[in-house]
Amino acid sequence: MSRGIVFDLDDTLIDRTQAVVNFANEFWFESGVQINLSQIDFLSTVLRLDGTGYTPRDLFFQSVIEAFDLTTRQAKQFELRFYDSAWRLPVVLPGTNEALVRLREHGYKLGVVSNGRTEAQLNKLAATGFLPLIDVVLISESFGVKKPDPSIFKAAVDGLAIEPKDSWFVGDHPLNDIWGSKQIGFKTAWVHRNRPWSTEVAPCYDLMGEDLIAVLSKIEHHCLGAP
Repeated sequence: MSRGIVFDLDDTLIDRTQAVVNFANEFWFESGVQINLSQIDFLSTVLRLDGTGYTPRDLFFQSVIEAFDLTTRQAKQFELRFYDSAWRLPVVLPGTNEALVRLREHGYKLGVVSNGRTEAQLNKLAATGFLPLIDVVLISESFGVKKPDPSIFKAAVDGLAIEPKDSWFVGDHPLNDIWGSKQIGFKTAWVHRNRPWSTEVAPCYDLMGEDLIAVLSKIEHHCLGAP
């Protein structure tokens, strides 16, 4: 079987947090909504309520309405612009495309496994321009289960026809990405983004780095060209 590298999407393959920051700053400057908060307070509140994407979307938008006392029209504007602005131009670290191309040239099959809504996640991925390089994409809403359920990782392995022990899963979430993929035998690379490891699970990553480029550099250094 072949080797592969499977990626989480948000805050791994793309910088989701920075995309939300860009949206919130733009909304604060241009929306015309009378928000009785400074820019930094507005931004920090949006980020806190968003919970790095793990807050259910209905709860997130309802919390935003309550926090900023938005009218129905203002709330709809916020929601529409969130989905449009935050994902229209995903934030991608320089060098990511080149790294993915090199990995494919070295024989790695590439996949993406992401929790989230199918339409939103596919739109983000399409906007990166990476889709021609990705062999398999699995998104929890359409697949039917979320990470860390082992079945979604197993489906990626089957779809790519790879051997987990010779392959990597790269992600930022200690439980959903690193622990979850480790359960079926992946080698794991944690994108820590200067966040602490979770107290939910013991450390189980094989390597780590601050961002995707740092992690891919380590994978290339240690593994490319290996039998």
